[in-house]
Amino acid sequence: ELLFKRAPVIFDRDCGSGKMYFINSKYIQLRILNGKDFKTTPFVTPSDQDVSIAQLIFKGALVVPARRFHGVITGISA
Repeated sequence: ELLFKRAPVIFDRDCGSGKMYFINSKYIQLRILNGKDFKTTPFVTPSDQDVSIAQLIFKGALVVPARRFHGVITGISA
């Protein structure tokens, strides 16, 4: 395992050249709207199909409450 100051380093081929991003997982949260946490709508049967369908509802956001605890290094060269 590759570490940078005791933090694991993960390679991402889609990351821009010459940059290194630091994400502190303690300061990333998933906020879920009340009543929208994978709630299922009632099942219905379409008139032209032999199936029953329902919708699965989720509303939420991935938030970063303290951006100062994350970082980026630029100008890295091999």
